[in-house]
Amino acid sequence: MPDNNVVENAIRPFVVGRKNWLFSCTPEGARASACIYSLIETAKASGLEPYWYLKFLFENLPEAMTADEFKALMPQNLDKNLLEFNDITPSQA
Repeated sequence: MPDNNVVENAIRPFVVGRKNWLFSCTPEGARASACIYSLIETAKASGLEPYWYLKFLFENLPEAMTADEFKALMPQNLDKNLLEFNDITPSQA
């Protein structure tokens, strides 16, 4: 039988977060939570550190005006070298 530890580890944050989503209060709040979670998980899947990706996104999102500019900010389209990633851990930032 194949080992499924990788899959179990990948969905663990989702399972933990699932209980928190019970407190979203409104469908709009639940959708907003799902969007943020999706961005974070896509950033991870794209090899980006979520903290640095979100920092970059929140700094650059106000300047995006066209659909192409918004698409360029998506984690799967982002060049890793654009992030301010350095030896500082997110807790030190």
